[in-house]
Amino acid sequence: MASAVRTPAATPSPAEAPLVAIADARSGTLGLRVRVRGIVTAGLGAAGSSDLFVIEDSTGGVFVRPSASTPAQVVIGDEVEVAGSLAAPYGQLEIRETTTTTITSGGEDPSPARLELGEVGEESEARLVSVRGSVESVTLDDGRLTVVIGDGVTTVRAMADPASGIVRGDVACDDVVTASGIVGQRATATGRLDGYRIWLRRRSDLAVRAPIPTDPPQTRTPAVPTSTPAATDLASALGTRGRRVDVEATVTATAALLDIGGPTIVVDDGTAAVAVLIPANAAAPGVGMRVRVTGKIGSWQGGPTVIGASVTALGELRPIEPQTAGVALGPSLEWRLVRVYGRIQGVTHAGARSRVEVLVGGRTLVVLAEPAANVSVAATDVGRLLTVTGIVRRSTSDPSAFQLLARSPVDFCLGPAVARVGGGSTGSASPGGSGNAADPSTAPGIANAGGSSVVDVAGLGARIGETVTVAGLVIGTSHGTATLDDGTGEIRLGGVNATAVIDALEPGDAVEVTGVVTRDASGLLIEVDPASIVTAPAGSSPAAFPLANPLALVAADLSASPAPTPGARGAQWRVPAGTASPDPQVILWICVGLVVAAGLSFAAIAARTRAVRQKLWSLGMRLDLRARARPRR
Repeated sequence: MASAVRTPAATPSPAEAPLVAIADARSGTLGLRVRVRGIVTAGLGAAGSSDLFVIEDSTGGVFVRPSASTPAQVVIGDEVEVAGSLAAPYGQLEIRETTTTTITSGGEDPSPARLELGEVGEESEARLVSVRGSVESVTLDDGRLTVVIGDGVTTVRAMADPASGIVRGDVACDDVVTASGIVGQRATATGRLDGYRIWLRRRSDLAVRAPIPTDPPQTRTPAVPTSTPAATDLASALGTRGRRVDVEATVTATAALLDIGGPTIVVDDGTAAVAVLIPANAAAPGVGMRVRVTGKIGSWQGGPTVIGASVTALGELRPIEPQTAGVALGPSLEWRLVRVYGRIQGVTHAGARSRVEVLVGGRTLVVLAEPAANVSVAATDVGRLLTVTGIVRRSTSDPSAFQLLARSPVDFCLGPAVARVGGGSTGSASPGGSGNAADPSTAPGIANAGGSSVVDVAGLGARIGETVTVAGLVIGTSHGTATLDDGTGEIRLGGVNATAVIDALEPGDAVEVTGVVTRDASGLLIEVDPASIVTAPAGSSPAAFPLANPLALVAADLSASPAPTPGARGAQWRVPAGTASPDPQVILWICVGLVVAAGLSFAAIAARTRAVRQKLWSLGMRLDLRARARPRR
């Protein structure tokens, strides 16, 4: 029941727009000033953000972001009048820059509208609704619980923040649930009608029941018809939610690095890669192990996963070679093992977790270092060249953005800082001199014998015919040419007189070269002066390469790899050709060689033993014959 009128938080001015129904306001253009009245269905912080509340009238609902100067003190059941401007971040319509007047307070708790899962969308955005279905997956990420609810045809994500009081133990897969909450949206791109979810506001919004025994099994519609064969490759399965899979693949990231509601690994079968939630109490296979995975396709942050029914080790190793990515990461690379070359632009620490911004091909790419990866990176590393290998995954804060997740110190190889002048401008660089390592323009870099300025590759298009000096990481080689990446872009290195020197370069080498910028049929090229090529001092990737036990390195949990010693950090620039860790193919050949050598040695020893026995037997026979032939006295 309504109670006394609450003192208004703010009074609309006479100049405000006329009062309209919420549905009419929702049809207005962005930026339009509107005034609406409705019942509060979710208070501040109950619908995905601490500074949003939701109101609804008989025609529709809308999110409200009150002005910081006049925060709205509202609770569920209040009737309020809101005036402000329309905005739609991530596709979700809201009213901003508001003045808010509370008309009555303490009203009745609104009742949700009953919807089918397929009706959750734009027409129901910001409405208080109730849906029913079976739980397909339950995940917990940074405290936020996500419950995927399906009906055999459609799935909807119900999400709850810690303030709701709902915890992971409240619900399990295959439970039948009724979820009540506010329909929100976070579209994957501007203009797309996707990314809808239901925000659970409190514990009573999730009613959990065991599977209903009165429903005859034959009348239920299974999530996947039993006649549908299980997919035997990931590429054909990942596009269909609920599709059964039975694939053989190689583990590229083991448990502890990821936790999507439980221990999670990443596998790649050559056609695609995916995160797999391994069954409870199942042993997590190590990196490089060949496994058989059965289960069904689920989702996380809008991308594919596999909810594993079984994960069985096949007893063999088949390492996956990382792909080299020189463009922005996207859905085509999701969950793939990728290697990039670039320059560190920024480092942010959040407890034991690090966020590293890397300039790759002129674009900023985010590399995440979780505590389990044991990667050491500091703010003073800004400006250094970097080779990093990791798993491509969606950002937990923006599912449309993709990040690279490093797995271990072996994946994270720091190079030298390079003294340069940005944008291709001229200037001087003091080779080997002191400087602020956190500032790329003053950091000590690769020795520059000529004392010339190091310029960014991105600006070379305007310098055709000029002699320039560039520095970066070699990312590819072919006969007589090499490709160098300095983070701002890529440039080919060539030149008739430099062929022999360039052929000696390998991917991962940090070099500085001087030459004339030219253009040929394939694009820009630096005609290199062979005497100008300078490389950083020889070093290695992170120190611990336990080649004495190569199988342990490939099959073990990379997250448990030891951190590099502080004294070795300056030499971590060098990556062995084609790998971010000791080349698994080489390791396998070493193991095969050792086994073959051991077998040959054993065979030789056995042959020699047989020969000795035969000689002794032959000698014994001869002695026995002589003894028999000797006349008796």
